[in-house]
Amino acid sequence: MSLFKPENVEAWGVVQESLRCQLLGCIQQNVQNFHKLTESLDSPNEEIERLGRLLFAYFLHKHTSIQKSTL
Repeated sequence: MSLFKPENVEAWGVVQESLRCQLLGCIQQNVQNFHKLTESLDSPNEEIERLGRLLFAYFLHKHTSIQKSTL
């Protein structure tokens, strides 16, 4: 049984798109959560801002890693 039949390739494309949408949704949710956290503080400090940038960079790295591995 070959994994490279046309129906499998099409199904894999659907799976890839679903994973991409889920990951983008996760990134957007984390960015929104970070903004809510910083807005709730009187004056966000540098450590929280640094943590937010690291979190965003981590999810961006994971997103690009998944894209590269699915090519």
